[in-house]
Amino acid sequence: MRERTVRNRAELRAVIRDLAGLLKCGEEAEVLITSPNVLAELPAEVMSLELSLVSIEEVGRGFLATVINRFGKACRER
Repeated sequence: MRERTVRNRAELRAVIRDLAGLLKCGEEAEVLITSPNVLAELPAEVMSLELSLVSIEEVGRGFLATVINRFGKACRER
């Protein structure tokens, strides 16, 4: 899955919601966060949609977060 870019809270909510619907069980996605203010919102958004936050790495353009679907609907339906 390609990297998604997030610049604000509204984009974060939209991207995480999309990922929750698209990721198959065990599938990962990377989210590039360009604003450090959005980082505080990330864990709660991810967990609210039954996804897992694996890592956050600082990169030249911002922060690269890796999200995986471990517990979502796709995993329960297997």
